[in-house]
Amino acid sequence: MNIFETHEGFSGRFAPAAAGETLQSLLMLAGDIRLKLGRQGYLLGSYLSLFLEGALR
Repeated sequence: MNIFETHEGFSGRFAPAAAGETLQSLLMLAGDIRLKLGRQGYLLGSYLSLFLEGALR
């Protein structure tokens, strides 16, 4: 399966009502995406780390 073929295959279906607007919901979604990435899941962690470090500056 190519997870990059559609956005739903990559991150699942987005339900705005269930997602909320909190950091916790973002991190839960990131955890789901990381599991779908399998062995390359560490790349998402690296990206989020850089993003959050930049947001704090």
